[in-house]
Amino acid sequence: MSEETWIEDYSDKELQFIEKIQKVEIEEAEALLQKYPLPTLQKNGIALINLALSSIRTGFGGKTIIELERDPAFSNSDILPANSFSPGDVVRLNQGGGKSDTRASKSVDKSKRTDSSSEGVITRVQEKSISVALNSEEDVPSLAEGLSIVKLANRTTYERMKDTMIEWKKNLPEYRMPLFYTLTGKRKADTFLDEDMISELKFFNNGLNDSQKEAVRFSLGVRELALIHGPPGTGKTHTLIEVIRQLVNKGKRVLVCGASNLSVDNIVDRISIYGIPMVRLGHPARLLPSVLNHSLDFLSRSGNFGEVINGISEDIEAELNKIRKTKSGKEKREIFKHVRELRKDYRRYESQNVSECLKASDIVFCTLHGAGSRQLRNEKFDVVIIDEASQALEPQCWIALLGAKKAILAGDHMQLSPNLQIKQPYCSMFERLLKIQGDKVKCFLNVQYRMHELINKFPSNTFYDGKLTSAPSVAKRLLMHLPYVEETELTDAPIYFYDTDGNYHEDDDKDMGSALYQDSKSNKWEAQIVCHHVLELMNAGLKEEDMAIVTPYNAQVALIRSMLKLRGIEVEMGSVDRVQGREKEAIIFSLVRSNDVREVGFLSEKKRLNVAITRPKRHLCVVGDGNTVKWASELFQRWMNFLEEEAVVMGVEPSIFE
Repeated sequence: MSEETWIEDYSDKELQFIEKIQKVEIEEAEALLQKYPLPTLQKNGIALINLALSSIRTGFGGKTIIELERDPAFSNSDILPANSFSPGDVVRLNQGGGKSDTRASKSVDKSKRTDSSSEGVITRVQEKSISVALNSEEDVPSLAEGLSIVKLANRTTYERMKDTMIEWKKNLPEYRMPLFYTLTGKRKADTFLDEDMISELKFFNNGLNDSQKEAVRFSLGVRELALIHGPPGTGKTHTLIEVIRQLVNKGKRVLVCGASNLSVDNIVDRISIYGIPMVRLGHPARLLPSVLNHSLDFLSRSGNFGEVINGISEDIEAELNKIRKTKSGKEKREIFKHVRELRKDYRRYESQNVSECLKASDIVFCTLHGAGSRQLRNEKFDVVIIDEASQALEPQCWIALLGAKKAILAGDHMQLSPNLQIKQPYCSMFERLLKIQGDKVKCFLNVQYRMHELINKFPSNTFYDGKLTSAPSVAKRLLMHLPYVEETELTDAPIYFYDTDGNYHEDDDKDMGSALYQDSKSNKWEAQIVCHHVLELMNAGLKEEDMAIVTPYNAQVALIRSMLKLRGIEVEMGSVDRVQGREKEAIIFSLVRSNDVREVGFLSEKKRLNVAITRPKRHLCVVGDGNTVKWASELFQRWMNFLEEEAVVMGVEPSIFE
């Protein structure tokens, strides 16, 4: 097969995959909006209704940003209802549709409605307000009240991946670096180490352990590709920070990307204290407050043309606010025309500041999606680093890697892969490279600083060949060693197991408290046991913020949350997929599945189990039916045997359900 043929075949295969998952996600999202009225969607956190427009301003890139608050005519409280909105979410803004029991997607068919709609992106979520960046200044709502927003599928991310794969198959010399053929598996990785990069190496961080130091040496010295395999709690971020500092010290320019904003911000936050010229791409509302001073938005507004940009921004906002005060169509058209002229000036000055800011930066930080932004189109880097690479789709990685000379990927392929709407296994680029290039490109971080040694024992033996050891500083620590926690029968051991032993089946009804969870599962008996355990830990002195509740099913999350809310308790909780990367002093894991036919569904996925049981530091409590779960697989049978042998097995007393 010729080079042109396999390159085209590879690209076409990835394009088909992207289109498939995009189609499924969009169809599922639209079906949900068609099926349920807005009040139901609000109850389940994916819509907000009865909102009022409170302000209009100009954001990065000249985008019009509107701020929405709760309409006082419909509520005595100014606090927004509980919701799942976060910066970056794509939303539909409806006018005149928030007060009725209409379907959320009714506004799609313009011939059958009297209200109007537009799309935008969430930029900020606060307790009393939510901000949306509109696609156009003409999308500013003509009404100040009766507004609603509903979450949509994000098409932009998919379009950027598709654009990258189309660009990928162009036979351009700048794309066909040796790394390109290594990443595609067409050649074996060159693992020769450049002595100029590692000779007389002096570590900035003297606290690194031996495996971390070896990962730094290899990442610096290798010419093309390094994979840093970092299991939970092994200090992967500390290792990457050392790698980045050493690269900059050697005169290299570095692009640092991550699968999520949080992963990128964690590195920015920790490396910013060293005074290295750097910039963080991405909307400020999506960033941690501690890294805002390094954002492109902040730096561009404080550059040579900062005062001019701020002045134009004020003029734009003044013009847009005039729209709310006029009903004249002609006057509105004149205002929009003036705003468009102002935006051209705004973008011209902003572009000059952005260009100067990027040129002065030794390190550029962004998400994988952000690596495809227009600001980076002509920027060149010596090394591309991708954190959380095992949680990214392969086309996402190519956004950052197309044309790269050297890549360092960090992740853990034994944790969950990217979350797909389609039901098929997925192998990330990180995992694929391990298979085709072998261990010679991998560095394994073997000391974890999170878990008690007994909590670490099963995941180490099962997922990491018994090579993951516990640092002495964490190996023996328990909840009772926290200064504010008393010694009780629930705080003096690391693992507890409430085995319901087939006596408390999962719920058979299809309501489960919410129509949106009809395809999910819940177990009211386990939910009550979880609430009981939370109360007992709090009675011993543990704080709400010290614990989290994890379960494979969203319906169980909703059920437990409602039960705790009745008791005035707010504990962080989520499905296993949502807590990856998190850690708490105590984790309570509800398995949910309990039935006569021993059906466990997707609970049987081994990576999901690994994520759940590696979140706690000092205390893991498992609630479930061992009689059902142990039949999920040979792995789960071994896990149930482990719990029976090593955990404190708790009796399920009838008083728990009173």
